Amino acid sequence: MPIGIDELITPVTEDEVLASMLSVAATLGLSTTSWQSGQPSHTLLRIVARAIASTLSVGSTVTRGGLLDLAATVTPEGGPGWLDLLVETGWSDERRAATYATTDATFTTTAACPGGTYAAGTLHIARGSIGYSNTASITIPVGAGSVSGTFRADVAGASGSSGVGTITTMVTTIVGCTVTNSTAAVGSDAESNAELVARCKLKWASISVSGPAGAYAYNAMTINGENQVAVTSGALTEPDYPVTRATTVTNASTGVVTTYVAHAGGAYATPPNYTGNVAKSIASSTNASPIVVTMSAAHGYTTGDTVYIEGHTVNTAANGSWTITVTGGTTYSLNSSVGNGVGGATGSAYRYSDLDLIDNSIQANAVPLTVTASTVSASPTSVTVVGVITVTGSAANRTDADLAADASTAVSDLCSTVPIGGIGTSTYVYLDTIRAAIRDALGGITLVPNVVLSSPAADVAIPANGVATVTVAPVFTIARV
Repeated sequence: MPIGIDELITPVTEDEVLASMLSVAATLGLSTTSWQSGQPSHTLLRIVARAIASTLSVGSTVTRGGLLDLAATVTPEGGPGWLDLLVETGWSDERRAATYATTDATFTTTAACPGGTYAAGTLHIARGSIGYSNTASITIPVGAGSVSGTFRADVAGASGSSGVGTITTMVTTIVGCTVTNSTAAVGSDAESNAELVARCKLKWASISVSGPAGAYAYNAMTINGENQVAVTSGALTEPDYPVTRATTVTNASTGVVTTYVAHAGGAYATPPNYTGNVAKSIASSTNASPIVVTMSAAHGYTTGDTVYIEGHTVNTAANGSWTITVTGGTTYSLNSSVGNGVGGATGSAYRYSDLDLIDNSIQANAVPLTVTASTVSASPTSVTVVGVITVTGSAANRTDADLAADASTAVSDLCSTVPIGGIGTSTYVYLDTIRAAIRDALGGITLVPNVVLSSPAADVAIPANGVATVTVAPVFTIARV
């Protein structure tokens, strides 16, 4: 008798096996109606039924593990498990790893500050128990002043996230120095089971040579995978900030296909006028802090771009990856750099970026002949939150500042999951969704009976190419009852 798929994927329970065995025993003429629970005969059958059910459940799990949607149900959230094995062997792909939250931190110093230079990874700041370290060398000024630098969470995933203005603790003690973060630090956990399943389904579209929308999204989210044309952007082969959201729009008049992308933290900073991996010659560099580089010709760079320098002699401190500040048509400074000599006309520089790499992947793997396509960062749509959070006495062991910081981080985490263009077909971020995110982050309705928001005053409209972003630190007043 054929076995249906439902029978293969549905685990048989111990009671069902026992009932079947009792039915067979009765058919064979045994007086099963006199076997009561706890009696030897009944107990022996129960032991055998438990063993059989356990064995059959393995078969059920293996069967579900071989089917994409069902494999997610037998895999721990975030993996590894059956789903990861299936994706690796059947889709030649793998789960996107957790990312580290990064943020721009600004240090403000007073006349009492002794200053100092801190190599990458040696200057530490924090929000509560969540620590962050500098990603590049940074020099704290002597006396009154300020300096900014990029900091990365010490642990990967959403647990390293913090809202705007919530990282204020100096773990590394510097007299006369305070810190705050001007941007939200948003890390993402490893790709969820549902996200991985959805991305694998998009791969079917990527096989087509006609360029369906799913192909653009897949090649934005999956770069340099097996069976893909290999791409680079300068020295970059994997994005620092992987795409977590993508949508494609075709202009009905021109036929131009535009793919809008966003990462967990929101919009990509780099503008879409790429130079890609085209090297440009360096004319000179200064022995200063920061180093100022002069190019042999107009560079076309933009403040905030990432530039990779190689082969520059004497002032070798200029070599490597730098976030730049444009100071002229042929000049730019390397943020937080310290020179070690005057550099001459040696070496080259080229701009590279996540967005450039993503565009290269789409162009090489998704765009059909005769089709014009571009890849653009989703436009940040600010979500400004101000409100009063009512908490019960059960939260007495937490300070107002801690509660407000956790609520701020909850808003940033919520925005990191909102699709480009808003939730569903409504193109909004709902007030109720924001309130629920705050309440859940602080312990649920028992601890947080009420959240009243004065801003936003209504559901936040997100344009079709927009991505919800927290650009201004949320302001919360804590009311205790």
